Amino acid sequence: GNTRTRDYVIRREFDLSEGDAYNRALVDRAERRLKNLDFFKSVKILTEPGSSSDRVVLIVDLEEKSTGDFSVSGGYSTSDGALAEVSISERNFLGRGLYAKAAVTYGQYARGYTLSFVEPYLLDYRVALGMDLYQRQQLATIGRHVPGDGGAELDQLRVRRRPARVLDEGMEAQEGRDH
Repeated sequence: GNTRTRDYVIRREFDLSEGDAYNRALVDRAERRLKNLDFFKSVKILTEPGSSSDRVVLIVDLEEKSTGDFSVSGGYSTSDGALAEVSISERNFLGRGLYAKAAVTYGQYARGYTLSFVEPYLLDYRVALGMDLYQRQQLATIGRHVPGDGGAELDQLRVRRRPARVLDEGMEAQEGRDH
């Protein structure tokens, strides 16, 4: 059962609607798509007899799994010195199938953050669109010059739109293709 994931997130993976003729290939495709979402431990689509001999009821049996990640990392760079990053991400944000991530970087000579968001079904089409908002501050130190900042510090705040991507039947992103 889906307690967290909204019903429409599951239903949009089907190319069948209620009342359509039963098509095993489309049911198998929907099952593959649900598994590829990576929101569920298990996915099974079962059939039961419907209200009449020409009707079939589809039962979607699934078990949700954790879709969030938390990470802490560290390293050293010749331009940034020692640095650490903490990030948290969610592949099924608010149970709506959205991707969201927040990361904070703190280093010897650089600091910043990144916020990312991806809508995988823009306007109910299989078109993914994402946006990144990030800020980076490069700190100057004695004897160390950061180009273009007059010896003080370089501070950047940028927004980047990720290109729209059409998702094909294998759920792989294809840039620049029309369907």
